[in-house]
Amino acid sequence: MNRYILIINGTAHIINEDCISNWDEINISLKRNDFSGIIRSFSSKFEFTGKAYNLLLNEYRTNYLNANAQIEIYTIDNDRSKKYLFGSYLDFGSLEYDDSILYINAIDSTLAAKIKAKKSTQYEYLVSELKEEKALNYDRLLMLNTFNFDIDNDEYIYPSGTSQANTNIDVYVVDTNPEVYVGDFITPYHESDGAYYGNTKGVFMKLLALPPHGLYMDLSCDITISSGTGSFQVEYQKMVGGVPSVGSVNGSHTSGLKAGSVYHYNEKGLVLVDPTKNESGKIGMVYRIYLNTEAGVRINIENFKMSVYYMAKMQPERIDVIKPDVLLNRLLKSMNEENEGYVGEIEYQDDTRLSSTVIMAAESARGLDGAKIYTSFKNFSDWMEVVYGYVPDIAENKVVFKKRTSLFHSEVQKRISYTGMDFKVKVNSSLIYSLLRVGYDKQDYDSINGRDEFHFTNEYDTGITITDKALELISPLRADPYGIEFLVSKRGKDTTDNESDNDAFFVGAHLKENAECYELVREGYKVSGIISSSTIFNAMFSPRSIIEANKEYIGSFVKSLRFASSSGNSDIRINDVAENLDIELTDPLFTVSTLSISTADGGIPSDVNALVEVERNSLLYTCFINELKYKIGHYEGVDYNLQIKSIG
Repeated sequence: MNRYILIINGTAHIINEDCISNWDEINISLKRNDFSGIIRSFSSKFEFTGKAYNLLLNEYRTNYLNANAQIEIYTIDNDRSKKYLFGSYLDFGSLEYDDSILYINAIDSTLAAKIKAKKSTQYEYLVSELKEEKALNYDRLLMLNTFNFDIDNDEYIYPSGTSQANTNIDVYVVDTNPEVYVGDFITPYHESDGAYYGNTKGVFMKLLALPPHGLYMDLSCDITISSGTGSFQVEYQKMVGGVPSVGSVNGSHTSGLKAGSVYHYNEKGLVLVDPTKNESGKIGMVYRIYLNTEAGVRINIENFKMSVYYMAKMQPERIDVIKPDVLLNRLLKSMNEENEGYVGEIEYQDDTRLSSTVIMAAESARGLDGAKIYTSFKNFSDWMEVVYGYVPDIAENKVVFKKRTSLFHSEVQKRISYTGMDFKVKVNSSLIYSLLRVGYDKQDYDSINGRDEFHFTNEYDTGITITDKALELISPLRADPYGIEFLVSKRGKDTTDNESDNDAFFVGAHLKENAECYELVREGYKVSGIISSSTIFNAMFSPRSIIEANKEYIGSFVKSLRFASSSGNSDIRINDVAENLDIELTDPLFTVSTLSISTADGGIPSDVNALVEVERNSLLYTCFINELKYKIGHYEGVDYNLQIKSIG
């Protein structure tokens, strides 16, 4: 038995069932969208007659577009207790009436309806209104700084008049595309006065300050000689503890020069400045070829590549950051026309990474005055799902982000022995994918350092050939450390990066007791295959981690993932696990098949997230509820749409 209450401008009026001509069509629905939390909804159109007709028409004629009315529906149990089922304001903008019936729509003012309508609306907020009391100490990335050099000639004629000598090959300083991110350590220059071995074109570098991690050189070239034999050596002169030192960069003479063949020279990591020694002043280098041949030999050097480089980082900066739940509640307030009343929560305990996550606006990284963050509920929700496997569970005026698996309970709540005709099993083709894309949108950096970035998109082949669809788990919030580094490096510069200034980032950071600021989380993550392995952060948010966070869901349609490609650095290893390994998925959340039945069994499971078992033809279908609906006025049974977990 149901009770209907019509509230006109705050005054409640109990109306009979016959005051609602379509009372037998009013239904209730419990539906799970996108495999997140189940949402309750009701009919949206009412047809009023009799007493209700007169009350509503009088309210409209009296207050016109300011008319105010709402409908509430209760169910009366056998013990005469009243249970609230549904309530909604009525939309006088949809009013229609004739001589006997007034037609009007209900306004779904629930939080679920607000989110559905406004989830894609982008809002902007001042970071100063949302930021944590303590900022993030951004202690920078070690960056590779490189000087590239070339030679001014590729052919040399050995001096005549002697059969054995040492030949100096002049190397002219040609600064070809240098990339110096952290300067004030070295500078190349020409100097004829006191040039090493009298070579006026030698490569010289002044050490302005000692690079804390040393100075190194990579060199490769192909050498041929027209006759005889010889060896190749790179020599230097530098100051060590204030005392001149002469030696060879590449150790002993490198033999192998022989007439008629090409000598391939390729050395990496040659030490020019040892960081453990007190070296300063100048470094001069000359390329020497030791020959045992007759005069007039031709020496050809081709494919010459030389780079001198060091690692260094810039000064730390403080950056304002925002906690995820603070941003969530601000979004809810915006969607509620700046009114309080909606609450957002996050179950941090189910993912230790989430409890150490803070959000950073690109404008905050830039250090801009009046920095703003730009986002939407959809972006926030998609980020939570992709990175952590969290989805929204919406009830009444609260939304709680939970681990998706926590919304699929393992207990059996209801068993139905079904013999009816409305039994149908169907493969849900929308859950079948041939390709999986996970990670983050590719960013373009104007820096060689950016080649190390691995927070981009990885692609995996599912092995499925019956479709060409791709499942994309791409985070709208960025996690690329180099992207943050390059933005922070623009502080104090009057420039605008239209492609990134509106972006939002997130980082793993913790605030220790009595600490002055948040610190980046690096402990517990050993990273290799990257230049700045000691200072890289956000390793816990790699593309592979996204699969781990969603493995039960992804495993519902595929058992194994074969790595196909990456738009970033695919050579990365985190805690000795390669990012480009294939992945096996062994614990699916459900299958891709659905089961539909209509049953006269009206007992609605008290836990709609629990399992429902259906017996049919000696088979047991164990399922989760996708949707159930029933009429509350004229009961005709319950329609179930179920996601099959197993058949036994």
